[in-house]
Amino acid sequence: MNTDPSQPPPSNPPKKPLVVASRLTARDIVVGLFILVAVLGFVVAAIYSSGTVKSPNMLTGEVREKYKTGEQMRDIVVSAEKGNRGVTEKITNSGCYLKVYVAKLDKTYNVMLAESEWEKKNVGDKVEFLRPESEQQ
Repeated sequence: MNTDPSQPPPSNPPKKPLVVASRLTARDIVVGLFILVAVLGFVVAAIYSSGTVKSPNMLTGEVREKYKTGEQMRDIVVSAEKGNRGVTEKITNSGCYLKVYVAKLDKTYNVMLAESEWEKKNVGDKVEFLRPESEQQ
């Protein structure tokens, strides 16, 4: 031990920084990339196919006739939103019907529409509509 005050005490040698060595092998990276590609493939396939499945309750047919019955429909809206709470009522003329023939079922349906939509349709147009509740699958 050095007792001479003129000489500074010996300094500790600098410590080497800690190095964390990755233990990933090339095989681990390949497996990880394979799993990533497989998961992304399933996600893309699900998104792509989600719009292509058609409900069996949606029918498409040809307009054979347009008619009005003069019925009125009462729309009642109950709202619980802040600042817009309450019940509102609106009476609309909705006695507008189309007779739509569905060839694959060999059947004619009466389809009720809002007057604005009814005016846009003509005899011979193709119309897609929801099957009546009594016939839904």
